[in-house]
Amino acid sequence: MADARVASAQYAGTQEKTQRGGGDDRRLGRRRGRRRSRLRRGLLRVPRPRHPGRRRRPRRRRRRLDLRFRFRFRPRLGLRNRRDRPRRRRVPLRSRRRRQLRDRQRRLRRPGPRPGRHAVTPAHFDRDALTRAPADEAAAVALQTELAGRVVLADEERPAATVAGLDIAYEKGTDTAVATAVVMRRGDLAVLDRAVVRGASAFPYVPGLLAFRELPLLLEAIEALTVTPDLYLCDGYGLTHPRRFGLACYLGVVLDAPAIGVAKNPPHLPVTAPGPRRGDWTPIAAGEETVGAALRTQDGVKPLYVSAGHRTTLDSARALVLELAPDYRQPEPIRAADQLGRRRLAA
Repeated sequence: MADARVASAQYAGTQEKTQRGGGDDRRLGRRRGRRRSRLRRGLLRVPRPRHPGRRRRPRRRRRRLDLRFRFRFRPRLGLRNRRDRPRRRRVPLRSRRRRQLRDRQRRLRRPGPRPGRHAVTPAHFDRDALTRAPADEAAAVALQTELAGRVVLADEERPAATVAGLDIAYEKGTDTAVATAVVMRRGDLAVLDRAVVRGASAFPYVPGLLAFRELPLLLEAIEALTVTPDLYLCDGYGLTHPRRFGLACYLGVVLDAPAIGVAKNPPHLPVTAPGPRRGDWTPIAAGEETVGAALRTQDGVKPLYVSAGHRTTLDSARALVLELAPDYRQPEPIRAADQLGRRRLAA
């Protein structure tokens, strides 16, 4: 009975409190009503519910890959857009020129001839310094050793259409000489131009250093020509030289033009005689390297000793010399230059 009285009293107090307008439940209902109305009108944004156990990680900025890494792993990363492609670092012009000059100097320090195109053009060195007579034999040998690295053993893209034969003849007992140059057309061997220069050699006769004695006069005869030939035939050696730098090599490097050495006497290297027929030849070897060929240009005559000088190969030189010697032992340009010099000395 007492419990019923207490329950009825509590109910009455609750009703009285509600009627007076004060109560937590009533206030909570009003707040929820206002929230619903604001949501309906779009004035309130509901945040996305999050998982209670997960924390939001901070957003990382995308790091730019290293240049080498991007170049190396481009297929794997799939960098297809232009903005994703790595930009190459542009080297300043002055730095590029210094690097190219340093590479050229390194290539020039390598001993011996190298295949390929000539890396140094005549504008990169002083021609007068190369053609000036050395002070002594030691300086001449050092210059030959240095310039031997500039020899190029490679054929030209365009075959030679004109060929110049060079020869020099000396008066007996003197240093006076006559240098001759005769330019011929390769197809019909017609003479296009000729030049004769008389002078005295400033360098004494030393075996192995004959190029320093003959080259200055030969250059004067070449400068007197009005037709610039595509190739030069020298009456001397090319690579068949003790230091791989004969007259044909020296002339070709100074002029930066194709040159071939055609000698009448055998070189210092052992030579096997070729066959008796025209076109027979045997190689001339210096160790494991083939530096020349003994070529029989006519049946039953002595062979010629052909070697590459500059910007040509031994096979091309051998074929050209055989083509230019249809009737006689020597090629026609050298034979015409030799006859012209002898006539001038006899006059």
